[in-house]
Amino acid sequence: MLRNRFLRLASVIIFGLCLTWVGVVHATYFVTGEREVPEVWIAPLRGTAAIYPAVALLFFQYFFVAFGLFLGILLLPSWARSPALVGLLAGLLVGLWANTEFLAVPYCGACASLPGAMLGTVLSGGENRGPGYYVPVLLTNVLLWSLTGWCLGWLPFVRRWVRRAESGAAADRPRD
Repeated sequence: MLRNRFLRLASVIIFGLCLTWVGVVHATYFVTGEREVPEVWIAPLRGTAAIYPAVALLFFQYFFVAFGLFLGILLLPSWARSPALVGLLAGLLVGLWANTEFLAVPYCGACASLPGAMLGTVLSGGENRGPGYYVPVLLTNVLLWSLTGWCLGWLPFVRRWVRRAESGAAADRPRD
């Protein structure tokens, strides 16, 4: 889909940065067991001028990570041949994005995680904290968005998009 080599390289770099951020947020949650991941980073900055750029960065990442993962979705058809596989991987990326926002952006991050948040609320008995709440939310996001992406991969317009991207990638390869 991305024909220009510079754009492809830039997309891979941005996608890699966003995927790294997703990994850092998840690792921070699972290692520290904190209820809100930003608290780990922001607590030492309270009362200093550095708090403002840190909070701005947390809210900016809400859109930047979505943009980076979208670039990753655009790169998927160049190496994944099956439209269902592209849909599954795209859904997985969206689920990881929803988890990251749920963990990193207090209050706003739950919008993409509403089905999981409802399930987590039921399973935690309305407490909305602790592993009884967070683990079902995180698992629901990954499973629900992956399944949705896989189902969307069977739609005719998605199949045409993947086939077109595949034929464009084949045309870019050097011939022997």
